[in-house]
Amino acid sequence: MLISLARRNVKNNFENYFIYFSSIVFNVLIYFAFESISFNKQISALLQSNATILSIFRGASLIIAIFSAVQMLYSSSYFIRKRKKEVGLYSLLGLKKRQVGALLFFENIITGSLALIVGILLGGLFSKLFMMALVKFMGVNMDISFSISVNAVLNTAIVFGILFLLVSINAYAIIYRFRLIELFKAENKGEKQQKSSSFLAVLSLVLFIIEVCAVRNVTDSSTFTRNMPIVLISSIAGTFLFFRWFLTMIIKFLKNKKRLYYKGSNLISISHILFRIRSNSRNLSVIALLNAVVITSIGFGYAFHYNVEKLDKLQMPFSFYYESNNLSLDKSIEALLKKHPENKLIASEEAELVKVKADLSGISSRDQSIYLISQSKVEELDKFRGLRNEFNLTSLSEGVLFKPGTEPDSAYKDKTIKISNHKLNSSIKIADRKNYAPMDVSDDHTLVLMVPDEVYKEYYNKADVVRIKGYVIENQRNSKSLMKDIVRIIPDDVDFTYEAQNLGVLAISSVISFIGIFIGLVFLGATVSIIYFKQLTEANDDKERYGMLKKIGVGSSEIKKSIRKQVFIAFALPLLIGMFHSLTAFAFFSSIAPAMNVVLPALVTMIVYSLIYTVYYFLTVNSYLKIIG
Repeated sequence: MLISLARRNVKNNFENYFIYFSSIVFNVLIYFAFESISFNKQISALLQSNATILSIFRGASLIIAIFSAVQMLYSSSYFIRKRKKEVGLYSLLGLKKRQVGALLFFENIITGSLALIVGILLGGLFSKLFMMALVKFMGVNMDISFSISVNAVLNTAIVFGILFLLVSINAYAIIYRFRLIELFKAENKGEKQQKSSSFLAVLSLVLFIIEVCAVRNVTDSSTFTRNMPIVLISSIAGTFLFFRWFLTMIIKFLKNKKRLYYKGSNLISISHILFRIRSNSRNLSVIALLNAVVITSIGFGYAFHYNVEKLDKLQMPFSFYYESNNLSLDKSIEALLKKHPENKLIASEEAELVKVKADLSGISSRDQSIYLISQSKVEELDKFRGLRNEFNLTSLSEGVLFKPGTEPDSAYKDKTIKISNHKLNSSIKIADRKNYAPMDVSDDHTLVLMVPDEVYKEYYNKADVVRIKGYVIENQRNSKSLMKDIVRIIPDDVDFTYEAQNLGVLAISSVISFIGIFIGLVFLGATVSIIYFKQLTEANDDKERYGMLKKIGVGSSEIKKSIRKQVFIAFALPLLIGMFHSLTAFAFFSSIAPAMNVVLPALVTMIVYSLIYTVYYFLTVNSYLKIIG
């Protein structure tokens, strides 16, 4: 009997369950996708069974499972509160607590089982899409075959089965914490108006200022260790004080502005917000902090991937290159390329660098050799790489030093290098320094000096020339077979480097970005679900109050305006405070890694996040209006 009643309740209340059901399905889908990736043989082969990367996916799955548990417990408590009148009626009709608890238990099991089945089915359908997205992140073109991992299905079913069981037990236990008649009457209990405190309101802003100052003063590991606890404490405490006291102060200030307060629907919306602050402040604070975590997670994941890709293209513009004066080797390699149509040749470049002796006492503690390259060749190579550098050398005694590294440009600029060969001696002033290699010669002990063409021709000597040949091919990060064939014909004395050697680093950066973005989406779904359920709970509580307003002559349009304002505050304020915390986090990343561009990724993340938030805002307003009729 209870099972059939539970099934009927789920069916009749499915519209109210839909957002909760959808978010859990999405969590199951993402969890299953991550599990499928970790068990997929093609992905394992591509990642060369890298245990670190595979463990990252397992860790991500664990994070999703934990957060799903928190979300489900939170949402479940809202459903029970929303249905308190119905639960109270069960008590009045003679059902015992254990029977009411069992009914809620079965409802959760039915909903969870259905969400699990749908999530796994959708996960199976979309797992290939997720894997294609991952390999696309890694810059690899490969065909992913459709397959469903039995291990992934079992792991997902076991983990979420346990979670649904725990949530169902919690729903059963809630009934024993209250008298059912209290739940029945709870709807009639009003909330007290929140007291105000100017001191605590101002303190919230002071804590936000402390947060920003602490972040700006992080310059090294010692200041990081000292300031990070200050940042965390001030951001969390400031957020809770802001929504409890500063928001109260602002709302009361607006209430005291009589012309504003009595204009249109402001009286309804301002009064509603004021009386709801006590119960909403904690939720809004948690949501704001979650927004900060989500935006930072997605933004940093995107920024990390964006910068690694950008750096890789700058430092490694060729798919592979080698140092050799043997022109016949070029023909042999190009013949091999024709046998591998999946790695079709796109372009090739070469450069001749002249090795000379150098007195580097101005920039280094020891003398060593240095390579000269002509200005015209560098300009040609930069154009090939899509770089727009301008080299303004004012005399033949000036040059540009190419030296990858973390040292500031000031360590090299305006210093003098003395170069010489068998007959010539010159002093070259470093007019500028570039933090990359013009032709992939990026060894820490190799310096490349760009000089005017006239100087290069003077020092050009066939015996001192090192010729570097570079190729760009399609699908370069999935060229293992081609590289094996090339390695077989490369002489032992020839230095050969290929881009796929960096696949481990690129794979880790891609995986971190991929996981950060999708976990962020899971957090986003949970965050907006919390707001959604909270607003619908208030809609059910206020249904009779809005009915009374209609009876005394308040128009439907005024009520709708009031509701839109109330829901807008619930969505907009946590989003803005979350963005504020995220901006401080992005500023922190910029301070410790000035070469990392976080502006564009952060901007894109916040715009997309706001658009998704806006969609949920309109969904919530629409559901709210349906409830109050």
